Amino acid sequence: PPEHYGEARRLLRDKIGQGPRSTVHNATDQRRRVPVIIKRLDPAKATPAALTMYSDSVAALRKSNVPGLVHPLEIVANDPAPHLVYAPLEGQSLETAVQAAPLQWTRAVQIVSSLTTILAAVATATNLSHLALKPTNVWLTPDGSVLLLDHGIVALGPGAPLHRGTTWLEYRAPEQLDRAVGDPRADVFSLPVLLFALT
Repeated sequence: PPEHYGEARRLLRDKIGQGPRSTVHNATDQRRRVPVIIKRLDPAKATPAALTMYSDSVAALRKSNVPGLVHPLEIVANDPAPHLVYAPLEGQSLETAVQAAPLQWTRAVQIVSSLTTILAAVATATNLSHLALKPTNVWLTPDGSVLLLDHGIVALGPGAPLHRGTTWLEYRAPEQLDRAVGDPRADVFSLPVLLFALT
């Protein structure tokens, strides 16, 4: 059944995703009467310190005004639990696209090149690295554009490998698997791993 969330302002509907840090739901903002996406965060990981770090990263990313980044509309620390609010996106995740069939080589190169451009612009403007590159964090729009999601989300805890059928897929750099946060070199490692997986 629908559940009210955020001072009864938002009505949660169907769950559309789940990860190590959060569950994702379609929702309706009843005050503005528009659809939104709610990412409900694990309170054990979304501590006040972690949320502050994440909020600072998002503020820096917004200020950088780099095209291709998707930011939350709102970061809510509680009420009744920590969550992020996003505008809905048209299109599909790269993970969904790859599950249907391997991409053509030229399209895969174009996607990874677009990500490289976004990451380089962000690093130049903010000195921030993504550190969580994987197909679920890449979005393909109907016009072919490439968007990057969840920049800065590592502040809320490490990710987990993707599970596809009977296979576990890992995109993080080796030092991240050893519980290091990582630095720009981790993104450099993850990009060719992503390119390999796409084809």
